[in-house]
Formats: sequence, C-alpha cells, structure tokens
Amino acid sequence: MSPPSLVTSTLLGVLAMLAPQRALAVLAPTGGASVELSGPRAMGLLEPTESGIAPGPRAATRSVRLQRRGERLELRVRWDLDADKPGWFAGELVRGDVRVRSVTIGGRPAATAADASATYVAAWIDGPTTLELVADLRGDPSRGPVPLALLAATRGTATVAGEPTWRFEAPDPTTGAAIHLGASISTAPGLRGSSPATPGITHGAPTELQLVVRTPPVPDASVLAHGRIGVGLFVGDAEIRGRARLQWTLRRGELARVAFVARGVGEDFTVVGPDVREVTRTGDMVQVELQGPVASVVALEATWSQRTPPGEATVVPPVFELQDASRTDASFELGRDGDVDVVPELPGWRQVAAVQLPAWGRDLIEGTPAAAWTRHGTAEAGRLQLLRFIPVEAPKVVIGEASFDLASADHGTTLVKARYEVLNERASHLRVVPPPSSRVLAIEVAGTDARVARDGDALLVPIPRSLETMEGLVAIPVVVSLAVTERAWKRREHRELPLPSVDAPIRAVTAKWLLPRDVRATIDVGDDGVASIARAPSPQRHRRAYRRATKNATMIEAYDFDDGSLGGATAGPSSAEPSGSTELDQAETDRLLREAQESYNRNEFDDAQLRLDELRDRGLADEDAKKLQSNLDIVNAPAPAPIEASPISGEMILQSSSSSSTPRPEKAGIFRRIKDQARARGQKQVLENATRKKKAKELRAKGDYAAAEAEYKQVIEENRKLENLEQEESATIDFENDELEAELESTKTEAAARSAIDAQSSTKFAPSFDAEDGELGLGAAWITTASALDVARTPTPSPANDGPRVLMPTRGGDTVVYAFDLWAPGSRHALVVEAKRRRPRP
Repeated sequence: MSPPSLVTSTLLGVLAMLAPQRALAVLAPTGGASVELSGPRAMGLLEPTESGIAPGPRAATRSVRLQRRGERLELRVRWDLDADKPGWFAGELVRGDVRVRSVTIGGRPAATAADASATYVAAWIDGPTTLELVADLRGDPSRGPVPLALLAATRGTATVAGEPTWRFEAPDPTTGAAIHLGASISTAPGLRGSSPATPGITHGAPTELQLVVRTPPVPDASVLAHGRIGVGLFVGDAEIRGRARLQWTLRRGELARVAFVARGVGEDFTVVGPDVREVTRTGDMVQVELQGPVASVVALEATWSQRTPPGEATVVPPVFELQDASRTDASFELGRDGDVDVVPELPGWRQVAAVQLPAWGRDLIEGTPAAAWTRHGTAEAGRLQLLRFIPVEAPKVVIGEASFDLASADHGTTLVKARYEVLNERASHLRVVPPPSSRVLAIEVAGTDARVARDGDALLVPIPRSLETMEGLVAIPVVVSLAVTERAWKRREHRELPLPSVDAPIRAVTAKWLLPRDVRATIDVGDDGVASIARAPSPQRHRRAYRRATKNATMIEAYDFDDGSLGGATAGPSSAEPSGSTELDQAETDRLLREAQESYNRNEFDDAQLRLDELRDRGLADEDAKKLQSNLDIVNAPAPAPIEASPISGEMILQSSSSSSTPRPEKAGIFRRIKDQARARGQKQVLENATRKKKAKELRAKGDYAAAEAEYKQVIEENRKLENLEQEESATIDFENDELEAELESTKTEAAARSAIDAQSSTKFAPSFDAEDGELGLGAAWITTASALDVARTPTPSPANDGPRVLMPTRGGDTVVYAFDLWAPGSRHALVVEAKRRRPRP
C-alpha cells in the first residue's frame, strides 16, 4: 500500500500539531449524540488484531550508544520500526540539551520539525525499517545528572563506551530516585554498599533517561590490598600482542571476587589464573569470580591481540585500573620486530633497564625488551608512534650524475673517461656496454680497481650498496676509461661519437670534448645538447723540436699533443697542470671518502671522522662527505658542553656544539634506523665487551687488581661508544655502566687495602735499580744494555694503489661542453660535433 499524497504544508501541519502536544494525537468525533450497542455487535465492528498488538507502526527495539569524540559526546540511537498495517508514524524523537546532526529512516533523510525543547519526526511506515538519530549530547555528568528523553520502545539497551563509571538510568517519576533498568545489583565481600554489576550497559527503553556517574564502592576497612600491574606489548608487522600480569597482595582481609578496568585491549581479551572460577567482561569492566575467598595473593594473567595499523599511526597503550587496591605499582615492557619502529611517549613513567624490573613485571614479551618503564600510582596513558620503513617503488640503482671527459687525436683515436655517481639501493652490479670499436683501459669503483665480468658485449661492474644517511644515499663513483678508434679527422668534420650505455637511469649528464690540435668547433651553442664552447688560443708558429722515442713521448705522439713552450718540450699528462690537478684531487677525494665509509661500516667512527676532517682541511669535501657527516653527528653525539660564566655579565651560558643529534620531525624514522643499523653492526663489540668484563672479574678474584682495573676502564670506554647507538628510550647501557663503575671503585678500594697490608708486612732489602747513580753499577749497566737492544719496529704498510689509472690530455683544440637531462636505462647516446681545421697540417 503506497502512502497517501500529502503536500509539504500538510506534513508540516501534522508536525506542528504534534509539537505542542508532545504525544500522538488521536482525533475523535465530538458531539452530544450517543449510540448504545451490545458487546458482540460492537466487537464485530472492530477490525481483528493479533495478540492484542495494535496493527499500526510501532518501535520494537531501541539501542543507545554514547561515545566521546574529542571534546564532544556523540549520541547514536537506532530504533527498529515495524507495522502490521501501513500507517503514519509520528512522535517526539528527542528532548534535552542536544544538537541533532542527522535523522534518517531506512537510510534516507526523514521529515523532522523542532521547537525550543524537542525534535519531532513523522513518516509513512509500511514494513520493517530503521530510524536512526545522530546528535551531540551537552552536559557533564560529573557535575550532576544529565537528563535526556528519547522516543520509547518495547525493549532496548543503552551503552556508554570508554567511560566505565558512566551509565544511563531512568528516574522514578514519583520519587525521582534512580532505577537500574535490567542491571543486577551485587554486594561483593569486602565492600560496603552495592553497585551495578554491569556499569556500562543499561537494559530497557523508557522515554525518560539521565546520564550519571556511578559512585565507586567504598572499600571495607577490614580489607587492605596492594595492587601490581605488569604489562608487556610486542609490536609486530601484522599484529600487536599484549600480555598483562595483575596481582592483589592482601595485607589484611580477604577477597572472593575482584574487578578491574581494561582499556585499549582487543576483542580476544582472555583472563586466566589459579583461583579463577568465572570471568565476566562488560565493555571495559572485567569481573572475576574466584574459587573461594583468598587471603594472600590474587594473581591473574591476561592476553590479547590487535591488528597493527597500516602505515604510520599512533597507538594508545593499554590501561589497567585495579578495583579494591589501596595503591598500585605498574611496569611496562615494550618489544618490536620487523619493519615497524616504535617511538614511545609515556609521561609520568620512569625509564629503567629491563633487568631492573620487578619479578612480577618481567618476561611479558617475546625476546629482549627494547625498553622498560615503571611507575607508582597513576600516570597518563601516553602514546606509541609507529613508524614504517616503506621502500618507494624505484629502480634498484640510479645514477645521479654522469660526466664524460673526451680528448680526440688527429688520427681518429678518442680517449673517453666516463664517471658515474651511482646511488645503489639494492643492485649487485652495474651493467656497462662500451661503444663499438672501443678498448677498455681501466675500470675503477670508489677509487680502486674493479674486477669485472663479461656478459656478451656488456661489462658487469660489481658495486657495493650505497650508505644510507640522514641526507640521502652516498654516491659510489664508477669510472670507466676507454679508447675509441675511428677514422682520422678531416679538414671539415661532422662526427658522432657513441658513448657507453648503462642499465640505470641518469638524472643529469655533462660532457667535455677536447678536439684535436688546431681544430675549431663550428657547431652552434644549443644544437645537439651543446651548452658552451671554450676556444683554444691561436698557436704560435715555431719549428717543431725533435722528439726522442721515449715511452712518454710515444704516448704523446700517439695523441698528437704538444706544447708551445720554448725548446719544443712536449706536453702530456702532468699533475702540475690544472686538469691533471683536478683529476688527482678527485682521486684523493674518492680514496678518503671510501676509507671513511669503510671505517663507518666497521663502527670505527673516530677514524671515519679523521678522514672527513682531512677532506675538509684539503678543501676537497663534497656533498657526499656532508651526507656521511650527518650520520657521524648521530653516532658520535658529543656530550653537552659545560656551563660557563659570561665574562661580561657573569650570567651562566651553555656552550653549544656545532653538530646536533636531534632529528627534525620528518627525519625521525631515518634517524632511528641509522642507530639501529649501527647497533646491529656493533654486536661483535658487545660480545667482546662481555668477554672483557668476565675477564676483569676473574682478574679481580685472583688479586691482579691493576689488570682488572685496566679491563674495567676499557669496558666502560667501549660501552660509552655503544651508548650513542641506543635509542633514547633504552636505559640498558646506562645501567650496565653504573654497575661497572661501582665494580671499578670496589676494585680500587681492594687494591689500596692490599697495598697497605703489603707495605706493613714487607722489609725492603734489595737495592734500587732505578737510582740515578746506578747503585752497585747495575743501573748503569742496565741502561746501557737496554739502549743497545735492537727492537724490531712494526713495518709501515705500503700505500694502496690509489689514484687515477688514466690521465686525460690537457692540450688540443677547442673544448665543446654538453649538457643533457634524464637518460633512460639502456639507452644509447652519441655526442655530435661539427669542426674545421684552422690551418693545414705540414
């Protein structure tokens, strides 16, 4: 049956009639006429009904849920409507201090009207459907009951989420006393008074409700319990696994049942224990019925799990509150694995080492805890920030910049030196395809010779993985030197010289082509990638000197370069020339940077810093050196400078360091990742320290206090280096250093006591060999003999074979400079030049 056609004004008129009456209006004819009918006759005129239920629309059930959303209280109400006979459903929907956000029937907006105190609804109902209300409830139940009126239903529930001490109650219309609708009343042993067993849920669906705060039970003076809460949280890639140990240590009295609040736990929350009979969980409130009264310790074990949020997220740690406990101590263990890093923020908690936790707070996670905390009394819940290392979909290897230096001889041979700044994330090698008619002269990786493999025409150059730093990946220089043989240069020349091809994208390319002597470039700037042309000075006419057939002269003759200086001295590769100096400086930079990275990867940070300091002193530091320095600033974080008095005002000032280990917010993830990587590389050092610590204790037990003291000092010094690799929330190294320093002081005390005893009980009878005059002549003889000994010295290691394998020529004709952007991997490119000879060759 379809609803009758009503215009908007008619519907609003119905709502207007409902508003002042606040009830369903039943229109009955009025007048003075009356009719008397017999019972059977009157019943025959009425339509049949089933079970005495009115056939019109009605609200069968109602569910109310109140939840805090930031600063507001969100009220969500759902009615299940039904109608045996189609008809109009209208009435007062909600009344009170509320702000209505939406009203829907069957998922569609409903027709509503409102006045100063209530909101009304009217709709045609011809079958089962739902009526939903979303509103904000104003008021604070801690200051007094918050009244609320909702459309009544046959049955229903009212739930308060996240606030276990709040509940909905129905006031008695005659006395005003609270009526606990459907909530059982229980009086636990050891408690005086009564309280609802299900404080979060109220059963029933009357019109008048009020939001109140449940008064906590008053503890019996005969019961005194000390509460202990141990929580362990293990954050994995897929899920967060939690475990809690709850204890009530009874100092006086006994308990037959206990209760606690558990917030932030999963739906699979379970509680077990030796004295547990039954566990009831309602919202955040958990009640445990024990097997019988306990007068010593009530111990419970709880476990749960949650899905780890994807990406970077913030998780609130679980919170437990023990009922019937006079005071509470708590501990928290945190562990993690996989690619999820956890940054804790726990105000009010005290950071401790895992071994300092009490027995009831240990071994609550899998493996070794990353951090641990303790507290007395209450504290803020805090938060855990989850950081994920998610690799970006990118090539395995990228070349940030490629530079080509070319020098051509008149007879057609061109010397090519290609330098690739490789950013290698996960590739094992770089595939280089030399141009046709070329001969490879040398291949260098990070300033050292590389042993390459061949795959057909391609060269497989092994490359290490780039070092990850706060400022990005450190580039690995790969230099390929080769000679390309082509035809001799003509008087007028148009030449295309192919370049090597690599299987990696190149962001930027620069090239410099030194033309043969007396050859002038005629190509225009802007054509074929030409950025600029450097003109060679006009040659001076002179008689060519005779060249002796030495090895060096032969090489120079092969490339046909000579100098215009007097005497006909040949000009070739020379470190005194600007170009040669540049190549040597670049080779020295590659060597020092390589050695700095090798030292860094061995966790020899002081040696790596010396290499970078040497680079800066020589003026050779580049962008990659700055990237490596950003990591050294983290792992070599200096201690805060002492506070000194200002010489002018006398005020106390703090001398700050130029380097800082505090990460920027957007760099927090990589900051912690660098520390984790360095700590993982330092496991060998950790094992060595453990062995040295054991040795120190053995030496102390044997009475060799001097050797034991030296071992203790060495362990403390190494631990201070390892301390820089720990995350801020970890206190393990601090605790171990405190123990070692205490043992060192005890060793010194024992050594002093032993020395005092030996000094009192011994008699000096032997002559001193350390006297200046050499008593009995032995001192002088000893000095003479010692000075005559031939002590073997440690051989000085021979210098490594570093430096450029091929030096580029520096004399010739014009120099053509090229610039390109974004070369695709595997693409082949060639440099184009147009030139002519200045004067004919003799």
